[in-house]
Amino acid sequence: MNVKCSIVIRAYNEEAHIGRLLKGISQQAFSGVETILVDSGSTDRTPVIAEEYGVKVVGITPEEFTFGRSLNKGIQAAEGEFVVIVSAHCYPVYPDWLDRLLAPFSDPKVAISYGKQSGGETNQYSEHQWFKQYFPDHSIPNQGHPYCHNANAAIRRELWQQHPYNEHLTGLEDLAWASWVFEQGYAIAYTADAEIIHLHDETPLQVLNRYQREAIAMKQILPQSRFTLWRFLRLTTTMIFSDLLQARREGVLSDHLVSIFWFRVMQYWGTYRGYRFSGKVDASLHQQFYYPERVPGKNYRILAGKPLYAHIIEALLGCPEISSIVVDTDSPVIMAGLRDNYPQVTVLERPENLRDGMIPMNEILLYDTAQVAADYYLQTHSTNPLLRSETISKAVQTFLTQQDQYDSLFSVTRLQTRLYWQDGSAVNHNPRELLRTQDLPPIYEENSCIYLFTWETLTARGHRLGDAPLMFEIDAAEAWDIDEELDFKVADFLMQQRGE
Repeated sequence: MNVKCSIVIRAYNEEAHIGRLLKGISQQAFSGVETILVDSGSTDRTPVIAEEYGVKVVGITPEEFTFGRSLNKGIQAAEGEFVVIVSAHCYPVYPDWLDRLLAPFSDPKVAISYGKQSGGETNQYSEHQWFKQYFPDHSIPNQGHPYCHNANAAIRRELWQQHPYNEHLTGLEDLAWASWVFEQGYAIAYTADAEIIHLHDETPLQVLNRYQREAIAMKQILPQSRFTLWRFLRLTTTMIFSDLLQARREGVLSDHLVSIFWFRVMQYWGTYRGYRFSGKVDASLHQQFYYPERVPGKNYRILAGKPLYAHIIEALLGCPEISSIVVDTDSPVIMAGLRDNYPQVTVLERPENLRDGMIPMNEILLYDTAQVAADYYLQTHSTNPLLRSETISKAVQTFLTQQDQYDSLFSVTRLQTRLYWQDGSAVNHNPRELLRTQDLPPIYEENSCIYLFTWETLTARGHRLGDAPLMFEIDAAEAWDIDEELDFKVADFLMQQRGE
């Protein structure tokens, strides 16, 4: 087949939608089309459905996924002169969608053509208004500014070969690429009659997450850009009022009143938080956005015959120093399991505004300690199944006997290995003097197994560690944390070794 157009689809667990998109592609009148699915670790039938339609499936691991890297991998596998990029949860409205989307390329100065987007039945009302704002009914052959949207766009592959998509952005890789082609003097065409339906069925936290990562990306693209608290308040108020007015005109205000408020608040609060983000944009941050739960259902997955959370619960129940156990969770599975098997445990259902994976743990602790009064608080995690009762008791006893010197305690793991800074300089050794690793000065890693603190310390500093924290060393075999699939296997092996 003489391939003129390659369609690249990025997907992760899209079995509910991918079939409708692929069926729409198969009904297009345009000839010379190949379709490539870049699958980033789906655990559902997404790749199987794609193969049923004869789609070429390219894999990318969750560890290496970013929007830009996924696109680059798909385009590398493409053969067409033009590359059409479409989201897996979209589908074309008309059988001439491809013809319309690719028509602007008759002008050799056009580098990008992007089409209209509309929402479906599951999209929130305010998102429908956003689609209307950014994707009008009239085409713009040369729009004069560097905007496009990769849920429904086409590019010249030869230009991509000169300048691939940025693989380090947390989003808006399409905007960054459009800015580059615009600077090179190429045109960007908006094609209103190349329409797709872009489906979303997002929770408030998912909306917050989406706009937060896009704002972080915008700061990467335009480091001097700002989004102030005043702008958050102004835009939120203005857009809520605009949506309410439009919904009233349409006679649907009562149906969408609540969603209008939460969508616009989450949209602009996510943007504000993204602009305020000052951490490192690295693989760990990408994972928090794209795969907030690396091992699906890990907190209640069975490990050594019990749900993961049960191991730490039973370790805590074995500590005479602990008078009550409180579990903070938003999982119905865990709440039901605790109610049935551990009735002596108090359950705090985490409020919705604290469920985002980007919420700092100290904010959650401030909420939890306000609900349950105590002289001392011990925090641990369900992902520490190897932690022993004796170790927890020893930590409590150590802290209580040294309160005159320390105001908090945190557990650590000893490291005696040759460590280097990013620039190649040694951290804890002299490279010219090869001491045995067991003779190196130890460095300690915070392992997140145990924290001990008082309410006064937490509220005064907004942090579980006080001004004079005590490091409490734990053996590495007890401090194993469940984060990835391999961690489950290691924990299971260690439990077998100690006869559990």
